[in-house]
Amino acid sequence: LDVMGELLCMAEGGDIRCSKDSVVNTSETMFVFDGSFNDIRLDKRQAIQKSKMGFITKCTDNAYSDYEEITWQDILDFGCTPELLGRIPVIIQYHKLNEEAIMEVIEKCRCKVSDSLSVDLCLSEGYMNELAKKANGELGCRLLESTIYKDTLVALRDSFFQGTGDDVSITLHLEGYKISELVKEDETLEA
Repeated sequence: LDVMGELLCMAEGGDIRCSKDSVVNTSETMFVFDGSFNDIRLDKRQAIQKSKMGFITKCTDNAYSDYEEITWQDILDFGCTPELLGRIPVIIQYHKLNEEAIMEVIEKCRCKVSDSLSVDLCLSEGYMNELAKKANGELGCRLLESTIYKDTLVALRDSFFQGTGDDVSITLHLEGYKISELVKEDETLEA
């Protein structure tokens, strides 16, 4: 409640003392309250599951979606003060990413992993499709990069054990990976 009270003072506008020597006027400031609000969604899911009791009733995954809209009432019920919530004129819902956006995220993750490990990295179509399925799941795109990173590290480790060195191309597949030695420019000129 103390934090919400402080936020309310800032959102109302006026002079806010930040430290002993500085004062900030928030009259012309736009505040954006950002978050996934997963706890609200979790409470809604648990409420649905509790309402389904008995031997015959089965709780299905379709009963509640991670993309259900969060309303002002949900936020009030979760504990936000009406005074603060009254200063939030718009709630923007997140939605499932389309296939094009997911593939763009996967490509950015691939590039980042490739650059950080200094390896030529490719992803098979099946591997990318499996990642795309996970992207609209409960965890969203949060684990895409770490999944690619982990799988690439396993392949790099095995390439060192095989003695192929560090100049390799790695292609990640659903069932594993393929390691290919890169041909150096000096060797192509000699041939």
